[in-house]
Amino acid sequence: MHHPHRAPCSIGLRLAVAAAIAGAAGAASAEPKYVGWAKVEACREIRELKEKLREGGQLDDTSRQFIEDTALPQLALDDNRSLIERTRKRIRELLLGDVRDANAHAAIADTIAAFMAALAGDEQAEPVVRVNAMLLVGELRSKDGKPLPSAAPALAAAAGDRGLPAAVRIAALAGVAKHVATGGGDEAAAKTFAPPVTGILTAPVDPARAVEHDWLVSRALQILPQLVRPASPGVAAAL
Repeated sequence: MHHPHRAPCSIGLRLAVAAAIAGAAGAASAEPKYVGWAKVEACREIRELKEKLREGGQLDDTSRQFIEDTALPQLALDDNRSLIERTRKRIRELLLGDVRDANAHAAIADTIAAFMAALAGDEQAEPVVRVNAMLLVGELRSKDGKPLPSAAPALAAAAGDRGLPAAVRIAALAGVAKHVATGGGDEAAAKTFAPPVTGILTAPVDPARAVEHDWLVSRALQILPQLVRPASPGVAAAL
């Protein structure tokens, strides 16, 4: 498999995925201990981790390494390709379900977000893998059920990064929409998401990506009123 090594071009996103990149570098040539998601779900390490988390335990270094080296790389494995959507869903459900302690839940969610943001930016990964990785970043939720706050910078950076494939940006904007629907009226959400959303609306159209551009613009138009009122003169002119 290809381990993540490139993140979308943003200082905030680089900071968010630094741990994932560093961890992946040391295992770049190593294959996960288990190949195939079904084997991960049935393995001893997962059973022990879930039991500890249900009892209120924390995420220790050994468990974190297992998640980063074996569980999360499953999304990019050829063995799971035909079931990649289910694998994406089960990564979230298995690792974050029945986690009693809020700090442990946050630690696992942050680990998933950093790893998947880096994978979505990996130019060597298959397009379907990159899209599903970014979708997973946007689907992550904190213990209270709200979209994961720490995932916001990665989503914003990817949505606004014109150097990324349009499909990855579209997946990122789907996550942005989830965050904005929950906290769109607050100042933090506006500060994080308004720049990439308005950037989509004012960016020049690439004829080779007209369909993707239209999709991004239509979604940005739905999101913008929840972030910025009234629109700036530049955005109003573009509209």
